[in-house]
Amino acid sequence: MGAITRRIANNLTLGSGRVLLNTTTITSDTATLNFDNTLITATYGIYEVFIEYMSSANGTATDGHFQLSPDNGSNFSTSIDQMSHRERQDDNSSGGNVFDIASKDDQAVRIFSGTEDNLPNIGVGLITVFSPMKSDSHTLVTHTTCNDVPGSSDNIRNHFGVARDDNAQAINYFRLKFAAGDIQKAQVKLYGVL
Repeated sequence: MGAITRRIANNLTLGSGRVLLNTTTITSDTATLNFDNTLITATYGIYEVFIEYMSSANGTATDGHFQLSPDNGSNFSTSIDQMSHRERQDDNSSGGNVFDIASKDDQAVRIFSGTEDNLPNIGVGLITVFSPMKSDSHTLVTHTTCNDVPGSSDNIRNHFGVARDDNAQAINYFRLKFAAGDIQKAQVKLYGVL
C-alpha cells in the first residue's frame, strides 16, 4: 500500500494543475480587459480564462469577444475560424433562436450573445487556450459560457464552441471585450496549466 501511496504522491509533485497568474477586477466602465506578454509566455502550454462575471455597459444587445494577438496587442488575428452553438431558454420547445456559428477569418471568438444593460445581467464561463506560444502550430480555443439576455423573455443563453487562429504563430496577448460599448464590471482570473 505504501508504494501505491508514494507513486500517487510523486506524480502529484511532478506537477499538474493550475497556477493563478492574474486576477483582474473591473469596477467602472473599461473598453477592454487584456492579458499581455508578461503573463502569456512559453512557460505554459495551456491557459484558462475564468470569467466569474462580466457585464456590458451597452444599452442594447451586444456580443462578448475574445481576441488573440501575436505582438503584445499591437495587432489582432483576423484569421480566426470558429464553430459554436448558442441556445436560449425555451428555444427547443418553440423552434426559436437556436443557431450555430460556422465562420472563417473572424477577428474574435464570440463568447457571449445578447448581453446588455449592466448589472445584474452578466456573462460567465471558461475559455481554454491551447498552445498559444508555439509558432509551428495553430492556437486552439474552447469555450463554455452563458449570459443573461435582458431584452428577451427567454433570459438565459448558453454558448459553447471551438476556434483556431488560422495562422501558425505564437500568441502572447489575450483580450476580452464587447462588440459595442464598454465592460461595466468584471472579475476574471487567468491560470497557466502545468
